[in-house]
Amino acid sequence: MKKLHDLELLAPAGGPESIAAAVLCGADAVYVGQKSFSARASAHNFDKQELLEAVRYCHERGAKVYQTVNTLAFDGETPALAGCIETAAACGVDGLIVQDLGTAALAGKICPSMRLHASTQMTIHTPDGVKEARRLGFVRAVLARELSLTEIAEIHRAALDMELEVFVHGALCMSVSGQCYLSAMLGGRSGNRGQCAQPCRLPFSSTGKPAKDLSLKDLCGIEDLDGLRRAGVTSLKIEGRMKRPEYVAAAVSSYHKALGGQAADVDTLRAVFSRSGFTAGYLEGKLSPAMFGSREKEDVTAAAGVLKGLANLYKQEMPRVGVTLTFSAENGLPITLSMEDGEENRVFAKGEPPERALHRPTGEEDVKKALEKLGGTPFYAESINIQLEEGLMIPASHLNALRRECCEKLLLERGKPAPKPCFPYREDPFPEKEQENKKDKPFIQGRFLSADQLPENADKLTQIILPYKEVAKHPELDEKLLERCILELPRAMFGWEKIVKKELAALRERGYRKLLIQNIAQLSWARELGFSCQGGFGLNVTNSLAARRLWEQGVGEFTLSFELTLSQARRIQTPGLKGVIAYGCLPLMLTRNCPVKNQKSCRECGKRSFLTDRKGERFPVRCSEGYTELFNSAVLYLADRLEEWEWCDFLTLYFTSETKEQCAKIIHSYAGKKQHKPAKLTRGLYYRGVL
Repeated sequence: MKKLHDLELLAPAGGPESIAAAVLCGADAVYVGQKSFSARASAHNFDKQELLEAVRYCHERGAKVYQTVNTLAFDGETPALAGCIETAAACGVDGLIVQDLGTAALAGKICPSMRLHASTQMTIHTPDGVKEARRLGFVRAVLARELSLTEIAEIHRAALDMELEVFVHGALCMSVSGQCYLSAMLGGRSGNRGQCAQPCRLPFSSTGKPAKDLSLKDLCGIEDLDGLRRAGVTSLKIEGRMKRPEYVAAAVSSYHKALGGQAADVDTLRAVFSRSGFTAGYLEGKLSPAMFGSREKEDVTAAAGVLKGLANLYKQEMPRVGVTLTFSAENGLPITLSMEDGEENRVFAKGEPPERALHRPTGEEDVKKALEKLGGTPFYAESINIQLEEGLMIPASHLNALRRECCEKLLLERGKPAPKPCFPYREDPFPEKEQENKKDKPFIQGRFLSADQLPENADKLTQIILPYKEVAKHPELDEKLLERCILELPRAMFGWEKIVKKELAALRERGYRKLLIQNIAQLSWARELGFSCQGGFGLNVTNSLAARRLWEQGVGEFTLSFELTLSQARRIQTPGLKGVIAYGCLPLMLTRNCPVKNQKSCRECGKRSFLTDRKGERFPVRCSEGYTELFNSAVLYLADRLEEWEWCDFLTLYFTSETKEQCAKIIHSYAGKKQHKPAKLTRGLYYRGVL
């Protein structure tokens, strides 16, 4: 079946059976993971032999295989990560889906010909984010799930030569991908490491009434396919590497039919897996309580009646590879058949010479009828060329034998291993830290949410971070803060990055020189507007390769991920300055759809609210322009253990809701004065780590 739209249909495959379910139901490509460095660690995933077989099977049938290497790596894992990349290249996978900038840099050195796709975990959601990904060596960006069709189209117009991949079906996380630390903080299972325990699906309530305010319905974009095509999307992605093959079959079949202009069976899709139904709210730009939902008993029982029938969807081959057949028969010469697939693969077969017909000679229609019987193979006849001398008799069994032989040979030819050339991994020395950057003790910097929080003892801070908008509306700060102020940029910029850039240019004119950047889009802003920059925690730096890659891009200072342990953080090498968040309520989620709005309006909420979990813990929620943040219930505090952090270049005090007086006390604590411990404190993950 030929699709009306030239869009790649990309399916999940958590194990070998899902490969068949995806390909035999019409997927143009599948994405898989190896046993390590995959964001779905609980899926079956593939060892080297299984991966090699998966690539062979898919390439025989005209489908591509992309491998996920989309988790954050730690120093010490680099040799294993290099082995994972080398295995992918040896098996001939068509591309790697990558989150970590260090992994991307390593892949580029080991296998320069390998396609790199920027994972949705990279939080790419703006035109400049896509442009920067291209500059960093990526050929495709997997866009954030929170984008509307209008925003996707704007990104496409700004980056015409970059492939765009968009999720169209499956689970929706409440948090923007790559910016969720909830599972890590609550249970030590990091979503950035493929170990998410999905605590967001448990009860969280903004009112005290029973609710699941962090759980969204599953996405179903099957009604928006034409809009996605017009928006410039290259690939339509189905989520679900941890789901069973029947789910893969149902989803792929439905979207394949819809792309071919046929009606899709949405009822079966809903029955096989949903969370109180589906939503397309982000794609359609309609954020509302209707997007929220959880998996209930009736959702589970609905699957029982459809699973058996769905298994039948992938029991036979789908004709998906067009071939040209050329047949020749002359008296006294062996009959011959060639078959070619349009991809430089061509095979031949020959049989016994034909005999003179005593009664009815074999005609062209007889030959054509025998050769076009390609059922049970992935091939269909695009054209058949016949050169047949008159008066000959050719048994149908001979024609069938030629056809079968050519099909077998062409399958073998198409499935031949095609390893990509690799350079052996070697550990490159890291540049030395510049002498002037070396510090006897870490300097202290403070991040404030508003100018009203700045206490009198703020002069004890080497650097002060303030939201750029706060600085813009307080010109009186210039005289006091100009030389040591860092302008904090928004963590998300859905549809309004042009406005931010314009306001930054005005601040540059006022003399401000430094930005705190939170995603790769903002790298280009610093470069374009002439700012130096410090990298924020949202860049997820967990290894020396990523640190060096950012330093090469002009990031002279950066905050390490708070998912690192003390020893892991200390091990990271960089010629720049590295620091950690040493105080504050850590941001655990970045969301576009406000969780509080599931139960009450903005008027009822105000700018700040709480979610309460099933244990009674209260997690602050704060709205910014265009996004919402969920914060930890306990305050990170390290002032009584500063001697363990003297190797750091800087420590950040991350103030959110504190008063001016509370900020002053905390600064005193970290300056070595009297300790002011919070009533409820945590050491974060620095002393326990994550999986």
